[in-house]
Amino acid sequence: MKCIVKGCKKEASKRRLCEDHFDPDNEAASDEQSQDETLPARPAGARTAALFGHTALLVCGKIAGRLVRAYNNLFALTSQERAQILDHIAATDMKRGRRTRSLATFENAVKLDPENPEVYRKLGKAYLAAEQFEKARDTFQTALKLDPKCMEVHEALGEAHYHCEDYKSAVKHLEKAFSSAPENHQAAYLLGLAHDKLGAFEKAVKFLQAAIDLSPRNVKYYYSLGFVYECKGMKDEALENFKKAVELERDKAS
Repeated sequence: MKCIVKGCKKEASKRRLCEDHFDPDNEAASDEQSQDETLPARPAGARTAALFGHTALLVCGKIAGRLVRAYNNLFALTSQERAQILDHIAATDMKRGRRTRSLATFENAVKLDPENPEVYRKLGKAYLAAEQFEKARDTFQTALKLDPKCMEVHEALGEAHYHCEDYKSAVKHLEKAFSSAPENHQAAYLLGLAHDKLGAFEKAVKFLQAAIDLSPRNVKYYYSLGFVYECKGMKDEALENFKKAVELERDKAS
């Protein structure tokens, strides 16, 4: 085969060029370009994939929470993203019954994202589950300052006030939650308990009965209403509710 350079009649050796026209430097550059062309392009969502992959490892317990800071430089995570990762870890720990570790992780998430009312709400729920009622109350109050219209926080704050024996404050927040969602049987139930503590018998019966109407197979609602009737000396009404509670328990056991 002849050299492809016009006018050259010498035999070609490499890349259809003769030894006079072949340049080894261009050969190396061409090889590098070919190699680059064979490399896969970095996907557009690579950073997102890295973030979710990192989260998955954390949730699975492969990486301890303290390594979030170490990986921050690698993935350039924002404080909100790190808080989101910690939130997932804490929620998983809570489901697995690791309350102490879950609380510590939620607390770290709040430090990273202090303007996020949802993080405070979840931390407050964790305090409630751990029966740290004063901390739960204070945390829900912070969440409510950040999002005053969140009825879920009003309900949770009402529950915290109830356990802190501040029944008037409990009624105030629970009434807001129930008025915005009349189908909320848990809010109705807590309202009944709070009114009972305040000695408001008729209101206690009203809301406990509302809770039963909304969730007629909830055993504790019947027991609570039965105790309210019993305290007022209304034994027939109390017995009726106790019997219903026992029947439901028997049905669940069978």
